[in-house]
Amino acid sequence: QTPRQREAYGMIGGLPVEGYLRAGRFRVPFGLRMDDHTVATRAGFLDFVGGTFLPYDPRLPDMGLEVGAERAGIFGRASYTNGRANVIGQNPYAEAKTLKLGYRTPRFETAASLYDDYAKQRPAAALSANERQTRWGLYGITHWREFALLGEVAAGTDEVRPPAGQMPQDKVNLLAWWTQMDYAPSRSTNVRVRYDYMVTNRSTDPLTRDNSTFYRYALEGEWVPVPFAELRLALRHIDYKENQGLFGVDNENQAYLQFHFSY
Repeated sequence: QTPRQREAYGMIGGLPVEGYLRAGRFRVPFGLRMDDHTVATRAGFLDFVGGTFLPYDPRLPDMGLEVGAERAGIFGRASYTNGRANVIGQNPYAEAKTLKLGYRTPRFETAASLYDDYAKQRPAAALSANERQTRWGLYGITHWREFALLGEVAAGTDEVRPPAGQMPQDKVNLLAWWTQMDYAPSRSTNVRVRYDYMVTNRSTDPLTRDNSTFYRYALEGEWVPVPFAELRLALRHIDYKENQGLFGVDNENQAYLQFHFSY
């Protein structure tokens, strides 16, 4: 694991309204941070055909400043980070801005988020021609006895800056949402079902839109017999609205068993 995958920051607490300020490497405060980064509103589940929802890897930190506060259940986070900028090379402008506002009680939590990454100066050899990448979303969490319900919906737009001499291209609009029900009959056991929906291009052309629409159904569970060991099982089915790839794949089944040991 490389150092760029780890958070490292300095933090000042005790500011008004239980506020804080931190500077360094940290993950931006967009949306609901999930243990599973492949949910539709995060990196997505399109390993086979490619494509993600967020314009950044949610597992990796960015570098910059973040300020936050909370009072009477109302909380807010705001960050200003590098985004796609390379501060020691081309495109040196840090222009990624993230905002989250929410409300929580012991029974319920909800928050709205906004992420905007604007490239003032795109490097000539950039892998992405996107001038601006914007995402916004809303999530909610609640629970009752052994059950918990989670969900998030998000959308966004990629504004493309075409190479010099070419006509401007249309914006690419995205949409994603998921909902999940957890059942925890004991402290050591949890079972959940989840449905994911993801559209990587909400084009007005029906064929393009259908080729960019994906669904995932999942049954998963964890068993933690002791605090330092976890056994996880997942069964997933991914459905492509239209056939994908060279061989016309229209669905994908996944199953895995994982062992986690803390030390």
